[in-house]
Order: sequence, then structure tokens, then C-alpha cells
Amino acid sequence: MSVLDQFGDDPRPILEVALEQATPNRISKAWVRHRIEEVICQLSTVLDDGQIEDMVQAFKRKGLT
Repeated sequence: MSVLDQFGDDPRPILEVALEQATPNRISKAWVRHRIEEVICQLSTVLDDGQIEDMVQAFKRKGLT
């Protein structure tokens, strides 16, 4: 059974159905990791090494890296 079979009779637009089915648990960990790396790189010009390490450790405690 495909997703289209499951929701084929649903009169709502496909985007609305897809957004309803998308949950935070389904977000790609690789995408989250990529965004975290981008943020750290952008902040590396502003923060010192200790602050960057604190930020990395905070992400690790939350299980994001």
C-alpha cells in the first residue's frame, strides 16, 4: 500500500496532507546536523573557542550532534 492509496480519498490538497503527516521525528538527522554545523561555522567568527565548545556540548546533550 502506498501513501497515495492511504490518502487517495482525502479531499484536501496533497501538501496539507503531507504537512499533517510530517512530524519532528521524521526530520532527517543529517539535515539537522548540517544546519548545526552551518550555525557553528557562522558563529566561529564571533565566539571564542571556549564558547564554541560550550555550544557544541549543549547540542550533544540534546542529542543533536
